[in-house]
Amino acid sequence: MKNQDDVNQVVIHELIHAYDDCRAANLNWKNCAHHACSEDCVRRRVMKSVIANPFGPEAVAKEAMEAVWDVCYNDTKPFDQAP
Repeated sequence: MKNQDDVNQVVIHELIHAYDDCRAANLNWKNCAHHACSEDCVRRRVMKSVIANPFGPEAVAKEAMEAVWDVCYNDTKPFDQAP
């Protein structure tokens, strides 16, 4: 990370995961769709993150991301708009 803005973005990103983990009763990080839904990034970064999940080979990760994209991308909680 090169500056404070980079640090802020990483902290926000990780706090979104923590928030989702607390609010979702059945969140399962081994489920690629759940993992993809917690990401607050563009598709390329979602894919990169979900593929890194040992339970998400690329084909499964892509299918999971596509299945949840519209609903999850528009879920900006805990923010009023995407950070």
